[in-house]
Amino acid sequence: MNEQIAKYDRLARSFESQPRKAKDTHGQTRVLSLNNLTRPWKLDEAAPFKGVEIPELLVRFSFNDTEPCYQNFARVFRFIFQQLTEPPQQIQNYAIRYHRKAGREKHLQNLPAAVEVTLQDFALDLIGLGDPQLRLGKRAANERTRFYIELGENEKDRQKKLDELLADFDLYKSEILKGMQLALRDIRSYEYDMEKKQWLSHAKRRRTAPETNPVMELRELQNQNQAYLALSLE
Repeated sequence: MNEQIAKYDRLARSFESQPRKAKDTHGQTRVLSLNNLTRPWKLDEAAPFKGVEIPELLVRFSFNDTEPCYQNFARVFRFIFQQLTEPPQQIQNYAIRYHRKAGREKHLQNLPAAVEVTLQDFALDLIGLGDPQLRLGKRAANERTRFYIELGENEKDRQKKLDELLADFDLYKSEILKGMQLALRDIRSYEYDMEKKQWLSHAKRRRTAPETNPVMELRELQNQNQAYLALSLE
């Protein structure tokens, strides 16, 4: 047990070198941090998904404070998705669709519900909203758990704090889902170099290409913009 705690402590120190801030609905600042995690996070799912300790996938991840919230989550998930399946390019067969309904790209499979929920809960825990009591909504006040009692010194303060946490919980669930969806969309546009064992994005492919075609690059940019606008249609 002590060995596991020490391992997560090392991961936390590595992750904390570049914290990522995000503001909630009350103007408060939340920081994405492994120190916020309330429990270990391991993904166990059938092939092609790998059994992995999710925090370990983020040890070498660097953050960019200038991006909007859902884009920040997308960057985190892109980094995770690139390491989530074996072979790596199998992740390109999956999408996240609202209400899990079929979208325009019929050949894509829905990301397994267990994977989607685990990653969403992990991201919530990463910003300090991982307590299971928050999933109870208003009913959390009736449970009289340690979580609820510690929200304030009196009932009025506890109710106010709970309402704020629930508002943030709903807000970030939506942002996280959008981020996951965008991350998978981006990954499907990447190429995996089997020889170098690395992913190549649009930017990397352009840097290695012998020639560039301005017209094609403009069309590619337009296609990307249309893709972002079409997120809710997938």
